[in-house]
Amino acid sequence: MVATDGHRLAHVERSGEKFEGVSGEMKTLIPKKAMDELKSLLDSDIETIDFAKDESTLFFRVGPRLLTSRQLTGQFPKLRSGIARKDISKSIALHGEELGSAIARVAQFADERSRACACAWRRVSLKISASSTETGESEDSIEIAYDGDRWRLDSMPSI
Repeated sequence: MVATDGHRLAHVERSGEKFEGVSGEMKTLIPKKAMDELKSLLDSDIETIDFAKDESTLFFRVGPRLLTSRQLTGQFPKLRSGIARKDISKSIALHGEELGSAIARVAQFADERSRACACAWRRVSLKISASSTETGESEDSIEIAYDGDRWRLDSMPSI
């Protein structure tokens, strides 16, 4: 899955997962307001979303609720030009909850306009930091285990 807000580009890929009834690639542009509403619907105990679309409308079934949204038109940014090349051998695996908690703590000090947090990888830790002229600065670190060209998830501290 790839997402952008016009300034930042994010890419998540999970190997081995298949979606029933989906073959090939599906490209659609979803408005930010629809994504925000989906997030609020998913904050409950709902685990799955059913998705469908026609020429101009997107449909999301979240539990008993149906969210509809217009489909945006236009070109999505080229993925490969905005994300690191596949030939880079360095990678890191982190516990999502631990990373999310660290970002939430640090983001309280992020600039209100950009909401940017910076990440810096060290040999044994990932440092997350944010600062603004109004609120000051904050920094948090997550321990990581590095093994050659890969950081290993199995040797990371448990949360």
